[in-house]
Amino acid sequence: SARLRDLKRTEGRDGRSTFKPRIQFKIQDLLDLRLKNWEKKLFKEQPKLISDVRKDAQIQARKGFGPETMFSTQVAGQRPSYIDDLRPTKPQRDKAMREEAASRPSFDVHYVKRVAQYYAEERNGDGLQQDWNRAAPSGSEAKQGIDWLCDIGFNDPQKEDVIALTIVELLVRRCISWDSLKESLAGFLKDLEELQMDVPTAGIFFHSLLSRLLLQFGKDFNPAILKTLPMQANGEGAEFTWSLLVGAFRKLREGGGAEAVHKSLTIPEVTSVASKARRCTASELKRHLQEEGGL
Repeated sequence: SARLRDLKRTEGRDGRSTFKPRIQFKIQDLLDLRLKNWEKKLFKEQPKLISDVRKDAQIQARKGFGPETMFSTQVAGQRPSYIDDLRPTKPQRDKAMREEAASRPSFDVHYVKRVAQYYAEERNGDGLQQDWNRAAPSGSEAKQGIDWLCDIGFNDPQKEDVIALTIVELLVRRCISWDSLKESLAGFLKDLEELQMDVPTAGIFFHSLLSRLLLQFGKDFNPAILKTLPMQANGEGAEFTWSLLVGAFRKLREGGGAEAVHKSLTIPEVTSVASKARRCTASELKRHLQEEGGL
């Protein structure tokens, strides 16, 4: 629905609506139809001769039925058969591609937020991939896009989970890289403890993101992400790092059960980082996780 509303409000450089009123009415009809659970009123019967209509009306009148019996509701959405006959030819597709390239959207913070909003409403991975790639972001632009998403996730507790889900889906579809995500997270995690003084819920986004990454990728999880955790070689930041990991394990248990946590601990780097943060041996780690609700 967000896409349709955006289309309806689209304006040209002159400030006038891009679409003619007829198209705007069609868009509004679709929005109204969505609100009615895609049900619309239809005639029950095929068109008849006037004489037949009069006879039927007299019969209905004698039976005491009103004009509403002439209608029924039906779920809309069936693909019309004529659509297949209207598929564009190759020259038409080439022209459309040229026009699309000329109208490529600007990959800025507003566009990235809109793409995330569409995905939050539709949960359509194909649509997310198409929207993201439509702007053809470069590597540095894609990293900037991750920064914008992470900024929302760390600062907005109402959107943290869906932003985490969006980032994971972008990774699955290779719209972004693990290296770009690692670089972006590093910039946020080094100041996360300070950020939590202003936004106490900021760490929850990392819990959601790490748990979804572990659940989605399993043994293919890239442990380089763990290097962004704010734990120094001398042990400084270990306690805060442990709290972040425990939060992620709790989320992982909620989403995939204890089995998912056990599987994540088969990744050597995960066990190693968690053990160092808790200052315990690998064999003691599971006991500590059980005590803190992470297993």
